[in-house]
Amino acid sequence: MRLKAFRVTDYKTIEDSGRVEADPHVTCLLGKNEAGKSAVMQALWKFKNVAEAKYDPLFDLPAERFVELRHQDPEVVHLEFLLENGDKATFTKDFGDVVATPEKVDVRSTYAGKPAVEVALIYTPARYSSITHHVHSALAVRG
Repeated sequence: MRLKAFRVTDYKTIEDSGRVEADPHVTCLLGKNEAGKSAVMQALWKFKNVAEAKYDPLFDLPAERFVELRHQDPEVVHLEFLLENGDKATFTKDFGDVVATPEKVDVRSTYAGKPAVEVALIYTPARYSSITHHVHSALAVRG
């Protein structure tokens, strides 16, 4: 999978980064001092990192919105990944009942670390329950 685009919301100085495209060859963040470049990178890093760092509402929520958001679980990152050929082959193998392999996968995470995975599936069997165990096992492995 390759990161296609991302969005960071309600993180430190960032209210909403908007959708940011990640070029497959070169991606750089440009901006004035204190514009939020490091905050964007830190929000992306905390999504999944080897140090097991987590989002901390006390330190990471925007100060001006802390009172409003502190008892909620706002979304922090939205990542859009493109599936490459190897990923598509694995997907087809794991989800044989799906008519067409999706082109992308959207992953979202909240301050509590609750991930949400969105995949557009073209699936037309008589019963949807036949694919349920595949979806649950895939989420368990990636969650």
